[in-house]
Amino acid sequence: MDDPFSISLADYLNIDYAKFVELQSEVSRRCKGLLEAAWKNGKRQIIICGGKVVYETDDNKDVSNEMVNKLADKYKKPCYVFTHDQYEEVLE
Repeated sequence: MDDPFSISLADYLNIDYAKFVELQSEVSRRCKGLLEAAWKNGKRQIIICGGKVVYETDDNKDVSNEMVNKLADKYKKPCYVFTHDQYEEVLE
C-alpha cells in the first residue's frame, strides 16, 4: 500500500476511486486519535494533510472543493476530508 502522506499531489490527482478509498481508509486508521479528539470537541468536518489537522469546522455544510484545493496547493500534499457522520457510519 502507498503511504497516503508521501504520495505526490500530482499522483494523488490521477488515482482511481478504489485507490482513493484505500488511501482515505489508511489515513483514518493512522489518524484515529486526531479524528476522535476532534469529534469529541464538537467538530463536524476535518481536513488532514501530511498527517496533521489543517482545517476543522463545527459546521455541517460540506467543505468546498475550492478550500480543499487551496490547502493541497498550500501544503503541496493531498488533503483528506472527513465528516463526523461519515466517520460514524464506518465504525458501525
